[in-house]
Amino acid sequence: MTKKVRIAPTILIMIVTGAVLFGGWALYQTNFVKQPVEQIVQKHAEITQYHVDWQTDAMKVQIQTKPGVDVRELVQQLNGDLEKQAKGKKVVIEYMNDHSTPKIDKWWSQALFDVAEAMVHQKYSQIPSRLQQLQQPGIEVQTEMDNQYVYITVKDGQGSKTLLLPLEGTRMGVWPYEKSTIDAMA
Repeated sequence: MTKKVRIAPTILIMIVTGAVLFGGWALYQTNFVKQPVEQIVQKHAEITQYHVDWQTDAMKVQIQTKPGVDVRELVQQLNGDLEKQAKGKKVVIEYMNDHSTPKIDKWWSQALFDVAEAMVHQKYSQIPSRLQQLQQPGIEVQTEMDNQYVYITVKDGQGSKTLLLPLEGTRMGVWPYEKSTIDAMA
């Protein structure tokens, strides 16, 4: 006594079930995950561009700001706001540098080794003094630090480069910035 399975209703039920499940998941992701994060980032008027990337273990947010913004203060505020929406994931904030100049990039590639060495050995207090020793005429360097990042801002009158170097995470947190420096010099 075998029952004959009707193909059309079975396929229709599978399609409707799939649409409800994936549609519900997409709706949840949009309305309860991505939209609140974007609203938090957009409420900071200093941010001119941003990109949010949800990874399995972290929420990565890339930002770019108007010139003259206190990046350390902004990152601290943004990080505090985003941790509530991160659903237990680590919040990683990166700065997009579109205002750099070849002079700044060349200087940074020379200073990179000393900064990387200080970061690897966790001798953060050596970074400002070493960068001041390497400073050239026309280059202004500002360094700050909090419990998550070392902030380095390099200016030359025509442009600027801001770097957020994480205190924890990858051992060589400085090296991702070298690729953009090499590309800019080529």
